[in-house]
Amino acid sequence: MPGTDLTVVDERAYVVSRAAGAVVAVDLAGRRVLWQSNVGDARAVEASRTAVWVVARTEFVALEKEGLKEAARIPIEGVPCSVAVEGDRVLVSGSQPLMTEVDATTHRVSRVITDATPDECGDVHVAFGSIWLSTNEGDVVYRVPLQTK
Repeated sequence: MPGTDLTVVDERAYVVSRAAGAVVAVDLAGRRVLWQSNVGDARAVEASRTAVWVVARTEFVALEKEGLKEAARIPIEGVPCSVAVEGDRVLVSGSQPLMTEVDATTHRVSRVITDATPDECGDVHVAFGSIWLSTNEGDVVYRVPLQTK
């Protein structure tokens, strides 16, 4: 289905369907749905040790990993696009700002990175001690060092 995103952690798949406006936790070994949480205009999903992170149209939603109960809603400027998790950091790529970093413990924005021009949505990944951000305009990839806390 177009507009569906998923991530797999600890033998569970977390699936977001834009069409249904929901996030579903699936037990892969048992082949059954465990929980569902309604998140309007859900776009992307990622899971950490303790939470499931969902990108929606104007905000970022933290769900408890067990039960998918809402833990927090964090407003995000611009249009959030994709999400990556690195330890207790949650990274959201967007049109402008280019990236918003959220502290997974406090659910507060800890860093915002902008670029010169607004872009279309891209992707965000963490590898080799850096954050990698792509944009869909101009074939640009940004490398941002991970900051120590």
